Amino acid sequence: MSLPFKSGDERRSMQTFLKAILLPSLLISCDAYSQPGGVRITDVGAVGDGKTINTSTIQKVIDSVSSGGGGSVVVPPGVFVTGTLQLRSNIDLHIQRG
Repeated sequence: MSLPFKSGDERRSMQTFLKAILLPSLLISCDAYSQPGGVRITDVGAVGDGKTINTSTIQKVIDSVSSGGGGSVVVPPGVFVTGTLQLRSNIDLHIQRG
């Protein structure tokens, strides 16, 4: 996949971002969304192994956090394979370095 960025660092950052989001359908407990500092997608089942498709898991986290009034969704270091995600109101998506 070719991305329209001039700098190699920008291209690598965007590729990492594009690879970073979802997994098989899981039932996610609402208790996970009350954590201070946001919800880490790995805490609810996302796998950053570069192979597992995490799209539905990440979308469920985004939807649940939004329906609870909003908050932060945290993507920790790793390679998270994902498809298209829809961000919602009052969601901060934090992608950690690494």
